[in-house]
Amino acid sequence: MLNFEIKTVSGRKTGFSRPLKYSIISDKDAPADSLSAVFCISGRVPVLKEIVVRNGGETIFRGEIDRQSEVISGDSHVLEISSRSLAAILLDNEAKPQQYCMPSMPLLMSRHFAPLGFDRYTGTEKAFNGELVISKGMSQWEVLETFCEKFLHTKPKLSEDGTIDISGSDSGGSLVIGKNDGLLYIKRTVRRDTVVSDIYARTCNTGDYETYIGNERAAEFGVKRVRYVSSINHRSRSVLETREIIPKLNRKARQYELLLSGSVLCRVGDKLRIEGESAEGRITEIHLSCGESGERTRIFAEVDEDVAWQEHD
Repeated sequence: MLNFEIKTVSGRKTGFSRPLKYSIISDKDAPADSLSAVFCISGRVPVLKEIVVRNGGETIFRGEIDRQSEVISGDSHVLEISSRSLAAILLDNEAKPQQYCMPSMPLLMSRHFAPLGFDRYTGTEKAFNGELVISKGMSQWEVLETFCEKFLHTKPKLSEDGTIDISGSDSGGSLVIGKNDGLLYIKRTVRRDTVVSDIYARTCNTGDYETYIGNERAAEFGVKRVRYVSSINHRSRSVLETREIIPKLNRKARQYELLLSGSVLCRVGDKLRIEGESAEGRITEIHLSCGESGERTRIFAEVDEDVAWQEHD
């Protein structure tokens, strides 16, 4: 059973530790995890600020509370809260428009992230040749993301203790699910709609869409779908990232969905192995929840291997 710790704006701990129901969602395409929970209460509730969720001694969620509501109906009095993990602080704060020459992570830490409470990071301290342009309306998360994509070719991550990771290193985690590990169902999905067969890319100002990128696996799905992509004046799309479009879409074409009883500890990005399945997956989304049916874990994964489920063809 997960343990919930909630603090008020003044820093005082509350007695809310066992919710009636909850949901925690992690998604590789969303920088911040999300949480919603309902608690049975009595009396008035002060303004709440922070929530931490632990499984044993491991913190699995930490964030500031975005919204709290009290619902009174007859003899029922419940507290509803919603929260996002620490990345929400960077998402919600706008960066000052400016331009950096030879940007580095220590420079960005001191000017952008440390003032918001982030004082640790893992990755290079190197200053890079080139410019980092922060335009009007960019969030602090977009500043971090743009720096990583342009100069490091990595995706930033933020741990539950507030450490910013720009290293691009694999989490190294692996989840192995056996038939006796509370597996309630497994769903295999083939998505032909994600597959692109041909990309024609424009990579220079004076050129046309002359760079061709083909998909050798398109025939496997019987797909003919053409895209024209420009990496000119595109903040987050380099030529290298354009070449990664097809592999990324191919991974989305075969997916697993698992439902398990209990709270299963895993992280987005972990490898997934399922007893009796030939293909490995990479976890892309995790839903932890508790309701009338007890605790459940729903896991979504993209299939890693090219040879996927051939025994079922």
